[in-house]
Amino acid sequence: ELQLSTPSDAMGQLAPSTHRPVRLVIIGLGNPFPIGNGTKHSLGHWYVTKLAEELKLSWSLHLSSCAYVATCEDRDLLLIHPMLPYNHNGWCVKRVYERHGFNSAATSTSSSSQLPLKSSPPAQPSHSPSPKMLVIHDDVDRKLGTYSFKLAGSALGNRGVKSVIDEMGSDGFWRLRIGIGRPNDRKSGKPTREKSAIIAHVMSKVTQSERDILISEVFRPSLGEIMEMIVTDRTQ
Repeated sequence: ELQLSTPSDAMGQLAPSTHRPVRLVIIGLGNPFPIGNGTKHSLGHWYVTKLAEELKLSWSLHLSSCAYVATCEDRDLLLIHPMLPYNHNGWCVKRVYERHGFNSAATSTSSSSQLPLKSSPPAQPSHSPSPKMLVIHDDVDRKLGTYSFKLAGSALGNRGVKSVIDEMGSDGFWRLRIGIGRPNDRKSGKPTREKSAIIAHVMSKVTQSERDILISEVFRPSLGEIMEMIVTDRTQ
């Protein structure tokens, strides 16, 4: 459950920050409540929510960005919890970047104009260097309880990642891919690539036993690696 503080830009305005610069932005991909709540496809949401709990952070609702945002100044860290459907999460990321004055590589090929939302005001001149970015998402090609980091490259069919690439105009960011495995074919018992079965699988709820595995085998070990991103040149 998100712990909310007073919205920081409910009127579409974000006061300029006078604090230390953000060095790492972590985006958790997922679907909005109630569709995505607790599902495998929203493990990115789960991860950043869990991280915020660990760091005792509160979320602010950025209405103009359609996202929840949490900041940890001690660790130069900013978390983004998009509120739009999975395939449009990149729209939220781009608007948060604009609001915070971060540099981005957005291009005119952005698909944001196709969204049925009020257009965002023009971005303010950027005075901050672009922070490192890490996008967290589910991955059916990895077994439950496994994860991997990947820097740059294509979205590999993940439409949420593709939306971030399209909106930011670059694929040069880190991804944390959390394995959820493929569903098994009812007849053969082997992993299937049948589209309807995969959709049902990613939209299914994460069970308590699966959650326990994710915490011990994914969240805990990967968190240490993520914290290193803030203090090393790993993503340079």
